[in-house]
Amino acid sequence: MDDVNLSPSKSENILLRFIAWFVPASIKAGTASKAAMQEDPYQTAQIIIAVFLISILSIVGINTYYYLITTPENQQFVLLNAVISLGILFSVLFSAKLFDRSNLYLGNGYAATVMASLLMGNAITGFTWSSPNLPMITFVPMWAFLICGTRSGVFWSFITFMVFISLYYIAPMNLDFPQIFPPDFTNQAHLMAWFSSTILVMTCVFGFQNSYRKLSERLEQERSHFAYQAEHDPLTGLANRKLFYRRANKALDFAVEEDLKAVILYIDLDNFKQVNDSYGHQTGDNILIQTAKALKSVVRSSDTVARLGGDEFGIVLHAINANTVDLVVAKLTAALNTSITIDGITHQVGASIGISVARDHGTDIDTLIQHADAQMYSAKQQKNTATVAS
Repeated sequence: MDDVNLSPSKSENILLRFIAWFVPASIKAGTASKAAMQEDPYQTAQIIIAVFLISILSIVGINTYYYLITTPENQQFVLLNAVISLGILFSVLFSAKLFDRSNLYLGNGYAATVMASLLMGNAITGFTWSSPNLPMITFVPMWAFLICGTRSGVFWSFITFMVFISLYYIAPMNLDFPQIFPPDFTNQAHLMAWFSSTILVMTCVFGFQNSYRKLSERLEQERSHFAYQAEHDPLTGLANRKLFYRRANKALDFAVEEDLKAVILYIDLDNFKQVNDSYGHQTGDNILIQTAKALKSVVRSSDTVARLGGDEFGIVLHAINANTVDLVVAKLTAALNTSITIDGITHQVGASIGISVARDHGTDIDTLIQHADAQMYSAKQQKNTATVAS
């Protein structure tokens, strides 16, 4: 199958670079703090700026459309509304860039611009409940909650409530507010307003779902990461004592139920302390890491290799027969007898191994581990490199 080219096109790169120019320096540098449900402040800034630019184009496009399709009454109000809205949008964009402001500033600046633009638009369409752009005001608090956080969301919700309450008292007064739309254009204006409101709400819901999904994925990754850390040795990446015991219990239960063997190996490095004291902890750590790799290379993927603490290791051989046990132990002995070279210095560490076989040496985990531990110390007392006792 031919590879699919997913890299941005030339036009997309130009657009992204144009948007990136407006991103404040601290956000570009990654030093800006995260807010609300923002997973990536830089990406959030790009989205906010893209919304700014879309809004600017929309204002220009809508006003051009109005003038081409119909000649609005009170044209000076229409032009004033467009100029003020565009002025605020550009002011927020360039001030954020110039003074290195945060996404919170950009988000609240956009909310203020939209609110001001809608209020002016409502004022020049009669300032009544039937004003076409009134439904779009509900977009402002949703935007604030998603982009700016709870505090800003509550603030803009309060402002929105105040607008509705003001309208409740002002509308019955029948004040002489201008009406830019002719009667035959009112239905079309309402259609455009509700269509725009629906798109804005869909944008907010999509943004929330996308943020929630990313946040959930991140939490799941962190949960998995912490769960892994809780059961693995940070130096070698092997299972720790807790996971070793759990896997050993599982292997023992399976061996008893299926009439198979489960084997526990206890391994202690013989000359590790001398090497660690003579050459330092860095060398000692490297020896432990190399030993862990050697042990894992010998056993099956279904088996468990663990670092139990210090220079002690444990292995659980799951569902294995006697002949295979001898073969694995022989390979382990050879691997542990292999010298390890670190920083040009060759070290011969060696190890002692104790073996415990399920049902041959016991049927409960504590008995098996005690037997393997005792055999390992017995082998060590014989002072033979990689000696095996069982």
